[in-house]
Amino acid sequence: MAFTKKILAFLLLATLVRVSLGTVHKVGDAPGWTTLGHIDYNQWASSKNFHVGDTIVFEYNNQFHNVKQVTFQDFQSCNGASPIATFISGSDSITLKRPGH
Repeated sequence: MAFTKKILAFLLLATLVRVSLGTVHKVGDAPGWTTLGHIDYNQWASSKNFHVGDTIVFEYNNQFHNVKQVTFQDFQSCNGASPIATFISGSDSITLKRPGH
């Protein structure tokens, strides 16, 4: 019985560590964010399971690109005129703080 409790405690702890650490997802995997090559970012995103606590990493050439956080409505209409935030470092990490869009 004590062994079973220890196993359950370990599994619970492992689950909590996973939730607190999250997964790091580099957009585009090895190539990163680029217009070179034929990277299908929709396919890339659909192959991932994103959760609160995960981090999305954008690596890109900041002389030509940036990352803008927009509302879901602005995303749907491809409107980046009034972003919530703009990232310009070329290596930006964004941690997901809530579920949804």
